[in-house]
Amino acid sequence: MNRRKLPRFDRCSINKPSLGIAETYKGFMVGYHDSPKLRFASNNSVFHGYQGAYDSYKNSFADKSKMSQLAFSELDIQILSADSAMVFGRFTNTFSDDRKPKTGLFTLIMKKMSQGWRIVRDHSSDAAEKK
Repeated sequence: MNRRKLPRFDRCSINKPSLGIAETYKGFMVGYHDSPKLRFASNNSVFHGYQGAYDSYKNSFADKSKMSQLAFSELDIQILSADSAMVFGRFTNTFSDDRKPKTGLFTLIMKKMSQGWRIVRDHSSDAAEKK
């Protein structure tokens, strides 16, 4: 497997959310493949298709004032083929109110398409709080 980094232009599609969640839900979903074959798994739930992932995200942040600032770190990008890559990393949600930041891990499978790199599989899990 080639562990070289993606060209800067292509890395933008992976790093897009580090600028913060867009004002609209659709803005956040730009990096996802708009297809019924999209698979999104998060905290013991699996959503199929772009609409399922979109609805999950929208329900999680039904009140736009409760949205968070999203940042990625610890990115490990592995090129699997000329048109596919696997991305592992950590996400951190920082909220504007008094809630503690939420962190977790994610694995993405990305495919290079005519629109650029798009997420076709996303498995994200929140870190368990230490007691």
